[in-house]
Amino acid sequence: MKSSPIRQSRHSGYTILELIVVMSIVALLAALLQPLITSAKKQGARSSCLANLRSLGTAMQLYSIDWDDRYPFAADAFARANPEGFSEFPQPPSSLPDLISVLSPFVRSREVWICPSDRTSFRIQLSPTGGYSLFPSVSAFAGTSYSFNTVRFCGRSHSSLGDAEFRIAGDASTWHADVLDPGFFRKSQNVLFGDGHTRFVSGNDRQ
Repeated sequence: MKSSPIRQSRHSGYTILELIVVMSIVALLAALLQPLITSAKKQGARSSCLANLRSLGTAMQLYSIDWDDRYPFAADAFARANPEGFSEFPQPPSSLPDLISVLSPFVRSREVWICPSDRTSFRIQLSPTGGYSLFPSVSAFAGTSYSFNTVRFCGRSHSSLGDAEFRIAGDASTWHADVLDPGFFRKSQNVLFGDGHTRFVSGNDRQ
C-alpha cells in the first residue's frame, strides 16, 4: 500500500530562528569586510590621484620642451592667495598668468586636475584683513586639487630643478593621510617630484 503524498511532504520554509542566524552571520561578515572595503577605496582614490599628478608632471615636461627648457612662468590660486610668499620674486603673483590655463593645452582631460577625494569643504583667508571664505571643495576655489611650488619653479630652468628631490606639486589637503598634519608641503600627501616620478609621502617620511 502506497503512502499518501500528503504524508510524505515536509515543510521546506525557514523558521524565524534560522533566519535570525543567517542574518547575524551576514551582519558579522559585513562588519569584518567593511575595513577592507574602506581601505581598498582609499587605495583606489590615492592611486587615481597619483596618476593625475603623473599626468601633470608630463604636462610640465611637454611645456618645457616648447619653452626653452623652462617651467611655466605662471602662478596658481594658492600663490595669489598668499602673495607674501612671492616677496622675493620680481613680479607679484596677481600679475602672472594662471597656471591651469598655461598648462591646459598639454593636459589630456579636465579631470586630471581634480583628486577623487576632493569632496570636503575648504576654508581660506583670501586677504590678511578679511575673514575666511568657505568653498565646497579645494578645486572649487583653486580650479585644482593640487598645490604647486610655483614660488620655486616659476620661470626657472626645468633641467636645474628636474631632480628626484625637488617637489613640484602635491595634494592641497590631507585627503590621503592617516594622521592629519597642518603643514602645507610637509605632510602626508601624494607628491610630484622634479624628475616626473610620484609617490605617497607619509608623515614619517618627510624630506
